[in-house]
Amino acid sequence: MTDRVQLLNERGTKVFRQYLAKRGTLVREPPPFAILDDPACCEDLGAPIEIERTPGGRKFANRYAFGQYLQQKLSDLDRTRIFRTFGLWNWLSLYYFDQLCPPALDGSRELLATETYLLSPQQQYRLSFRHLVRAPWYAVCEHGENARVLLIHADRGISPLATRGAVFEQLASRQNILNNPTLIAAAQRLYFDEIGQPRPLGHERPRTGLGPTLRAGGPAAGADLRHAGLQRRPADLAVAERVQRMEGQGRRGAAARPGVTSGATGRLPLLADSRSDSLSK
Repeated sequence: MTDRVQLLNERGTKVFRQYLAKRGTLVREPPPFAILDDPACCEDLGAPIEIERTPGGRKFANRYAFGQYLQQKLSDLDRTRIFRTFGLWNWLSLYYFDQLCPPALDGSRELLATETYLLSPQQQYRLSFRHLVRAPWYAVCEHGENARVLLIHADRGISPLATRGAVFEQLASRQNILNNPTLIAAAQRLYFDEIGQPRPLGHERPRTGLGPTLRAGGPAAGADLRHAGLQRRPADLAVAERVQRMEGQGRRGAAARPGVTSGATGRLPLLADSRSDSLSK
């Protein structure tokens, strides 16, 4: 069964937010699914897009498959516009809520932070990147098959869509890394083999983990890449230098802004503002 994609309007968003505010206790009240087709809570998307909760009768195997599905279904829409169409992502979040926040056997749900499910214009990047629906869509749009390193992880809990995974948290939390195809491609080769399968547990990886490697930069980053068997790839050997330059620029930029210490990370503005060129591909 397919459903027409819509937008949550202000009233619908308020209803969804009130439900999410119950976080902190096990919530036994069902999500407000009824508002998904309530004219008082929804607006027309302006395009006849039909989607399914379980395409082919199956739940999504992982966040990469979810991102692929959304990318295909929304491909006729302008990426720049829909990136900041918060009502779209909030409608989709509620629509897929049974996979984003699945109920336990007794029907109760353990809600995560509000920004995990709900986007708003007030959110800065450090919160908005965590959205469980828009993030997989954007990662696939921006990085294609290389997005697997961000979206396929072992810590799936009771639903693969319900958690983000450690690699995503480490890399996507830094906007200048998430937007860098060279870094994401290097990470993909580090954790997946030539035919796209996750490398076995016995495969040698950097002992410090990929996130510290890419975020810290410096000689250790290059050493870790060589340790992973990537020394023959010129693009991979350039990763450490590029990260080091980016980190240095971020620190200098932060030091130049009033009220920001020299130790700040120099996060960029919200993605749609700082990278509108990449979103309009």
